[in-house]
Amino acid sequence: MQEKTKLYITAALLVGVISLIFYSTSQPYSNQDIRPTLNKLPIHWLENTFVNKISFTYGYQTRSIEANGVAGFVEFFIRKASHLSVFAVVGFLATRLLAFFVRTRTAAAITFFSVLMYASIDETRQYFSAERQGLIGDVIIDTVGGSIGILLMVWWLKQKKRKRSAY
Repeated sequence: MQEKTKLYITAALLVGVISLIFYSTSQPYSNQDIRPTLNKLPIHWLENTFVNKISFTYGYQTRSIEANGVAGFVEFFIRKASHLSVFAVVGFLATRLLAFFVRTRTAAAITFFSVLMYASIDETRQYFSAERQGLIGDVIIDTVGGSIGILLMVWWLKQKKRKRSAY
């Protein structure tokens, strides 16, 4: 595949993922509540296993099975895993896109600060949206996810370069 084609595909995927994040975080929580679906799944064994064993504060709220119910507790972890994984994809794609134009190390640094800024702006926007919260913890999770994506892309590009120089 030609480099120009790879560039366009990477850019299109990145714009798509960022658009998905923007759309998703623009929706009120009630449109994204997956607790009714989770309640239909066989997850209630968690209540007997973890009740009174795991409790912590996140976003000024207690997170536990007692406080949130089984579905609410599981949903919390699904939502945070979504933050991490979607921003990992952003970090991965953005680093790849920038690496077409600048050195990999520079691409990684620019991507890191871009992910941090986008996560901060997105959480600030959510702070002013109905039924949403803007949380520093989510900015941190997003940035860690972006960093994982950056590291994976840097590793992949090094492997690719190493294979080319071996020939």
